[in-house]
Amino acid sequence: MSKPLRVLIVEDSEDDTALLLRELQHGGYAPTFERVDTPEAMSAALDQQKWELVLADWSMPRFSGLTALDLLKNKGLDLPFIIVSGVIGEETAVVAMKAGAHDYLMKHNLKRLCPAIERELREVRERRARMRAEQALRESEARLQLVMEQLPAIIWITDTKLRITFVRGAGLQPLTLDPNQLVGTTVLEHFQDDPERPPLTAHAVALRGEPCSFEMKIRGRWLQAYIEPMRAPDGIVTGCLGIALDITARKQAEEGREKLILALQDALDNIKTLRGLLPICASCNKIRDSHGHWDHIESYIQAHTDANFTHSICPECTKKLYPQLG
Repeated sequence: MSKPLRVLIVEDSEDDTALLLRELQHGGYAPTFERVDTPEAMSAALDQQKWELVLADWSMPRFSGLTALDLLKNKGLDLPFIIVSGVIGEETAVVAMKAGAHDYLMKHNLKRLCPAIERELREVRERRARMRAEQALRESEARLQLVMEQLPAIIWITDTKLRITFVRGAGLQPLTLDPNQLVGTTVLEHFQDDPERPPLTAHAVALRGEPCSFEMKIRGRWLQAYIEPMRAPDGIVTGCLGIALDITARKQAEEGREKLILALQDALDNIKTLRGLLPICASCNKIRDSHGHWDHIESYIQAHTDANFTHSICPECTKKLYPQLG
């Protein structure tokens, strides 16, 4: 089955064009083509159609292979460009290849035409695949960089000497730490005041191959850190991978809750409460206790709470009992 091929032929001779098409058909191609012999015609053809290949004569009355190659490059198109010429010297061929031509053939010997086309089409597919992969990698790296910069945490990597080789994360900002100044320093440098602090212990544990976690307060912020061993493909530990989350808000909430609990406990320790229904005499105001005994209200309250009484007289009773004082 013939393979379709969209080919732009830069040629001033119809006979030579027919010769090229015949060779393509013999090689198993079913070409869709257009012949052009001026820069204007070639430019229009490139704009109006998507081509897979350009075959170009080197020397024409109103055009040339070198001009055609420059035009193709200026369009920013990645197409195989093969020169097929009646007369081309070795020096001219070198100039053409340096200018960007992919191959050159003589019109009187077209046996290499189809193998050259097959090779160049394969290479352009591979080249485009590499470009797509490289673009995807760049986009992936850009996304990863964006995530690292905006992640509300701190991520770092150390070698086996605990030298920091990588650090990123928005969690650095509240600590006013510059990642560029951290890279190259060691974990020990940041905790010289106390070599037994949890960060050093945790990194040492990770270097022995075990994960570790700890909490610590630094520059007024609470951090929850997790340290994992970094391993090479063969399993050998090559350093540490750490991630720290800012838990300051949680710590502050916990501290507030603990203070509230202590305050409530203190209040409960200093008061007693009366619960339930209290039977009270409507006449003398005595209260009946759980044993059925009636007692003065003052005595009952003193027995069941920490309250004490001091006696006075209200203004209404004062007018009633001592009118002369009014």
